[in-house]
Amino acid sequence: MSRSRAWVGTAIATAAITLATMITGCTSPGSNTERVVIGVDLELTGAGSYLGQVYRRALELRVDQINEAGLLGNRRLELRVMDNRTDSGVAVTNISRLVEDPEVVAIITGGCDACLLASLETVTNAGVPVVSLASTSELVEPVDQRRYIFKLGPDAFDVAQVLARELVRDEAESIGLVTSDQPYGVEGQREMLAAAERYNIEVVARSISEGGEGADAVAADVLAGDDPDAVVIWASGPATGAVAQSLQARGFSGRILLAPS
Repeated sequence: MSRSRAWVGTAIATAAITLATMITGCTSPGSNTERVVIGVDLELTGAGSYLGQVYRRALELRVDQINEAGLLGNRRLELRVMDNRTDSGVAVTNISRLVEDPEVVAIITGGCDACLLASLETVTNAGVPVVSLASTSELVEPVDQRRYIFKLGPDAFDVAQVLARELVRDEAESIGLVTSDQPYGVEGQREMLAAAERYNIEVVARSISEGGEGADAVAADVLAGDDPDAVVIWASGPATGAVAQSLQARGFSGRILLAPS
């Protein structure tokens, strides 16, 4: 497992433990064990499944470890996992069901920004705590309207600053920028363009779908004319891989920087 994915497992475990210690669960009949049921809405199929499956395994592993070690005393974590198919419409249905389930005390969602954004009103009205693995700031801002949502993904502004400083160290004067057409990528493009402007770096920006369709055409646009000094890809795993392969196939030998996905 990559370092970033291992971090996700640790982050999920921390979230689960925090929620479990803050919230009262349900006592099983004839037992002193208190169940703390956490709803989970992940991208187990569809375009986002490459990460959703990793998140599920990491979460299940950490929860098993927590329960076996008795870290929560007489409390045991229990997961109620649902697949949103990387579809915001399905996610709305899933999250509504989890919110309405009297046993579910909190919800963890995956990396699909649009999936949770579509359910903001439901979550806010219900007052159920949600820990999201997505990144877009719109999930948690404005704060007074997002009191029950907490995200673990990095802020686009911070990621853009790190990437821009790296480009400056490399003395890059021009870059290609390929971003996802989803909220995560739209915000990333805005922040990356702003950061590049501050450092006087020229940018050719293009967008790509999460599935990576049209990657060769995007690569051709980015490399039109003189090759840029570097290319920044701010997209999902499938799209990132497709664009990187297309750039290399077209002979690009500069540096390729990847935003975390």
